[in-house]
Amino acid sequence: MENWVYSIAAAVVGLGLLIVFHEFGHFLLAKLSGVGVLTFSVGFGPKLWVIKKGETEYALSAFPLGGYVKMVGEDPDEEVPQSQIEKSFAHKSLLKRIAIVVAGPGFNLLLAVLLLMVVYTFYGVPVMSTQVSGVEKGSPAASSKAITSLPSMAAKSRSGRIFRSKSRRAAAKRSAFKFAAGRKPLM
Repeated sequence: MENWVYSIAAAVVGLGLLIVFHEFGHFLLAKLSGVGVLTFSVGFGPKLWVIKKGETEYALSAFPLGGYVKMVGEDPDEEVPQSQIEKSFAHKSLLKRIAIVVAGPGFNLLLAVLLLMVVYTFYGVPVMSTQVSGVEKGSPAASSKAITSLPSMAAKSRSGRIFRSKSRRAAAKRSAFKFAAGRKPLM
């Protein structure tokens, strides 16, 4: 029972962090572009915690499965006061508006790259091995006469050379084919 509770809690926390990073992308680019940010909220529903710094209200809401950044002039139906037109999202250039909108998904992509770098740094890159470690007893492979020695499952050419890499195995097959076809092998 505790496994699925742990899994659900981990998913909610992970999704919450992803949302915070996404919304922070919108928030950061809006601030850098000179757009006034009225609210930066993590979650939706009733606000549990609110702090106001400058013109921005930072909020933590009851349900952490969402979030939003409310900017000055973001709503097209909203009338923007003359004093805030220079901070209005709608009155910024098209390039700045595109950058603000794309910043959220861009930060998600950046987070994915950073997490992959951390995982690969501490755990390494997974590599599949081509070496057979064993044969199940009672399987057709165990009763076959073709398998004589498990550690030396590498490909062999007609001259008896053992090739361990995939490309050399392919070269050995090509060499054997040319030899069988009456041409001199390359290897």
